[in-house]
Amino acid sequence: MNQFETEVFNTVGAFLGAYAGKDLQSCLSYIATDTPLLIMGTNDDEVITSYEEVAESFAADFSIMDGLTWGDLRYSYVKAESGVGSMIIELPITYTNEGKQSTALFRYALTLVQQSNTWKICAFLTSVPYKSGSYDF
Repeated sequence: MNQFETEVFNTVGAFLGAYAGKDLQSCLSYIATDTPLLIMGTNDDEVITSYEEVAESFAADFSIMDGLTWGDLRYSYVKAESGVGSMIIELPITYTNEGKQSTALFRYALTLVQQSNTWKICAFLTSVPYKSGSYDF
């Protein structure tokens, strides 16, 4: 990996760590404020285009999930040059909601931009894959 790719990889890792720790302010520190945002979550109505909506979405997630942990990174792809970077990752997530523990695979595609010499997330897409052989959407 080149220097930019390493920085993007580390930024995404730090963001996911803050998310697991339910640290809203740290999570928000990784979100771009100088460029348009587009974040698509796992719910059909979860299309976020403003910093305020990001804060509301993360706060809502944190209010219903406890004990969130990420498993080992299964797949990753990072490409970055000066100013813009992209990362695609797959890793398991485990959390508790209403007393029930759940584990699922999460796939993220993230775009980051440099803002004041710091990498910030400006777009990401979250995907939760169905079991192999399932075509029921």
